[in-house]
Amino acid sequence: MSNKTEIKSLMQFYKENKPVEEFLGILQEGTEANPNKQNKEIKDGIRQCNWDNDDDKRAAIIASRYLNSLGKGTNALELAYALDDNLRREGQEAYQHFVVPSYIANAIEWICQ
Repeated sequence: MSNKTEIKSLMQFYKENKPVEEFLGILQEGTEANPNKQNKEIKDGIRQCNWDNDDDKRAAIIASRYLNSLGKGTNALELAYALDDNLRREGQEAYQHFVVPSYIANAIEWICQ
């Protein structure tokens, strides 16, 4: 995952209940020649939002930064690992029943024809 250090810092700030502006200070904006547009959009969005709860803002910053750091393939791989780990726990207390939504099951069946 790209920007792992930045995300870890955000997580630490969350534990320490730091102010939202300090969270935003972690987000690197890049350089004039190579700006980080995603971080700028996160900052602008948080500063413009009208949420009263700063915990929600802090969580949104972390979630946005995390999602911007991953590609679709990385998300799919992480999901595959999590599902495989869960499947290996079948019959144990830690196992969680997982239901594939019908539209996804139908799409997979259609692709496999």
